[in-house]
Amino acid sequence: MDDVAAQRSAILWCAPSFEYFAYRFWLENRLWRATHGDGEVPLDSAMRDYLNYYKAQSSVRA
Repeated sequence: MDDVAAQRSAILWCAPSFEYFAYRFWLENRLWRATHGDGEVPLDSAMRDYLNYYKAQSSVRA
């Protein structure tokens, strides 16, 4: 995307701020590594809370 407004719109769709978007990107990458066999990445309480939130949301949709 070359359009700056379109890029900002896409980021705001995913998160209310760039910092929040960056945090989610970082956290979701750590979660992926932790859940796909990288034993060096322990699940801390913030990671468990994040997973539990989406686990609860997926059961509401089912």
